[in-house]
Amino acid sequence: MRTFIQDIAPKRALRATVYRAPFRKGTVSAVQEPSLPRGYFCIRPEDIPGQKVLSYSGYSLPILSKSEVRYLGEPLLLFCGPNAEVLGKISASVQLSFEEQTPVEYKDLTGPYPEAQIINLGHGDVDLAFSLAEQIVEGEYRTARQEHCYPDTQGAVADWNGKILILHAATQDPFGLQSAICACLSLPQRKVRVVAVPVGNSMEGKLLSSFLVAAHAALLSFKAEKPVVLIYDREEDLRFSPKNPQFLIRHQTALDRDGGTMAVRVQIYMDGGCYPPRDSGALRRAVHSAWGAYQIPNLEVTGRALATDFPPIGPFRASGRAPAIFAAELHSSRLEEIAQLDPYTWKRENLAKAGRREESSPPFTVLAKATEMSDFTRKYSAYSAVKKRRKTIEQGGYPLRGIGLSLASQNEGGPWACMHAPEESRGSCALKLVLERGSRVRIYTSLVDCAMGIHGMFIQRAAQLLDIDPDRISVQPVDTQDVPDTGPTSLSLAAMVGFPLLEQCCHALQRRRKNATLPIEVRRSLSLDRTRPGRAHHSGQGRTKAVEGMEESSWAATVVELMLDPVTFQSTCRGVWMVIESGRVWNRKSALRVLEGEILRALGSSRLPGYPTAGSDRGFACSSGDLIPGTADLPEIRVHLLEEESADMKGFEQLPHLGVPAAYAAAISQATGLYIDQIPITAEVIQQCLET
Repeated sequence: MRTFIQDIAPKRALRATVYRAPFRKGTVSAVQEPSLPRGYFCIRPEDIPGQKVLSYSGYSLPILSKSEVRYLGEPLLLFCGPNAEVLGKISASVQLSFEEQTPVEYKDLTGPYPEAQIINLGHGDVDLAFSLAEQIVEGEYRTARQEHCYPDTQGAVADWNGKILILHAATQDPFGLQSAICACLSLPQRKVRVVAVPVGNSMEGKLLSSFLVAAHAALLSFKAEKPVVLIYDREEDLRFSPKNPQFLIRHQTALDRDGGTMAVRVQIYMDGGCYPPRDSGALRRAVHSAWGAYQIPNLEVTGRALATDFPPIGPFRASGRAPAIFAAELHSSRLEEIAQLDPYTWKRENLAKAGRREESSPPFTVLAKATEMSDFTRKYSAYSAVKKRRKTIEQGGYPLRGIGLSLASQNEGGPWACMHAPEESRGSCALKLVLERGSRVRIYTSLVDCAMGIHGMFIQRAAQLLDIDPDRISVQPVDTQDVPDTGPTSLSLAAMVGFPLLEQCCHALQRRRKNATLPIEVRRSLSLDRTRPGRAHHSGQGRTKAVEGMEESSWAATVVELMLDPVTFQSTCRGVWMVIESGRVWNRKSALRVLEGEILRALGSSRLPGYPTAGSDRGFACSSGDLIPGTADLPEIRVHLLEEESADMKGFEQLPHLGVPAAYAAAISQATGLYIDQIPITAEVIQQCLET
């Protein structure tokens, strides 16, 4: 049974609540709190002893706002006490004097918002290629904000006894959280201990958001000198936690007389929210993924992070890369039509132009296998023939059918580069192994147990290398007092860092177990070469060697087939086929279970409507969690892993979010004959495309 924050809160713990701004934008001139009953406490911005801003991976949020309010629900005060009902009355009695301002919202992200960051990337002579072009194809693509919708809401239990702060939190980065709390409370690291509880599939939502709720709980406990529990309810979490940003991406493609691609110009606009990141990893990944899996001789990409009056944004799985690949794959669908080629043939030819002519190379292999598994070529031809014969959607019969194909890659260097400790980059990470009496082995790592099955994969790999029964291997509960810092939790980081460290520890343990007395402890660490992103070095016993292959990518081809009701425009997904080049996977069953869940989440965020975000009439956030299709709508899902025994395991948890939305949109486009240009695709979106 999984233990949530609510389950571990001590009975004597004080309850906490956050008093939030009741308006969306403006200036607070005065705050008057009611007199507090005995045993109740309040934290104001001036009561924070250390840093008043939380930072993570380029994102920053004030712990409490003193005067300027930038979004509805921004935290202003913290209260704690023994009775939640009394806390509600106290919060309702706060007197607030403020001057409200009208938020600025333009029709789209190309409006004159201030630019927080600009990234330019390019090669070749784009202007010359466009001047010589026979035809120029333009497209504009949008992705909505996304909500994480993890199974347990944000929460933390903090207990300051005057000497040490023990913080139980659902976080993906316990050491990053420890650094943030130390900075907030002006405490040395030895006086803050973070115990990470197991988390569900949080989609990276237990990073920046978990820091904020933990800081609030820690501040209250620090003042009250009693344990304090702060848990958001679902509505509070949905409305006020940071989301994945929305994107607007514009493509211009110069074609020659035969429909070949001469040059591509891409403009990327990212909603940076009211606290735009100072150095957005999401924007960097979007710029570098702007033309997907294809390379051309002339390319120009400009990415802009905009400071808007929308609620804050934060880390999200495949953030930046997913919208960029969605736009690139949909735009390539238009180029396929102009070139009069089916998607499979067009993708093969453009990969060949990129110099990838080897039939056995990963992109060719996954494409060929996915089209074979799904019978893509035959179905695409049949559905295209039906589409050509009808004049309107209503003449297409019932139901309309479509099938889409997409190609994507997940780079291994991203997870570590984009997730680091607040205000600093980690220089190293480590993992420890201990052989105890009775041939029992304990693994020490800060990677948190989650729905990715990382701990199970570690146990199985260690059992294989040490030739020990898996039941005799366990993973130490994640506590910063006991385990080394292995970095923030993600499957990609586990594959890139955790498994190599584990294997080194196992090999060292095997060498020592014959002569040394028990218990035997082995520790290995990894340091990153910041001068070359994606490069890492393992160190042990005084020797350092470079880790090769860390810049390699895992590839995936995705096919989605669907039916569409021509009257209601409601879609039914008939099947999803995904082929992944994953390296060697140590637990196939766990990997397939993870991938099937991610496919359903990606499908849900592609096809189902969202809900209003805090304080915005236009802004909707589509969900990747609770909007998974119901059991009656579950499609056939077939995942095929192309493993290579000699290769290391690669990260693959992002691939469904890179491939499914584009393939789904391409299938809708074929079924309707419309150019779909946004996610999520609802009946209203299809109706709007028909009208325009």
